[in-house]
Amino acid sequence: MTLAQISKYSIEQSVKREMRGDLLKGMKTVVRFATDSDMYFAKLLYKSMKGLGTDDRKLIRTIVTRCEYDLADVKDAFHREYKSTLGKWIKSECSGDYKAGLLLLIGESV
Repeated sequence: MTLAQISKYSIEQSVKREMRGDLLKGMKTVVRFATDSDMYFAKLLYKSMKGLGTDDRKLIRTIVTRCEYDLADVKDAFHREYKSTLGKWIKSECSGDYKAGLLLLIGESV
């Protein structure tokens, strides 16, 4: 029996229908992480750099926590989703030693 046969709603849709507020936000995060953790982190990196300014704390935390585990897979997911490399985004959003350090952590050159 597949999930589609059990319910007409996805897990995320069911969470949205049943929960509100901070509980909804937390459960959506859990579902997205459990469903595709590489894409979850790729989207987190994108959100940390999109728009005006960069959320440096989020960017640094995400790269540092993933660089020894699955950053190559996260970089692939980032490229699939946003049609650009993580390195290009870092080069355009960051500067100086900060940029060089991030690029070193993701395995790219300045």
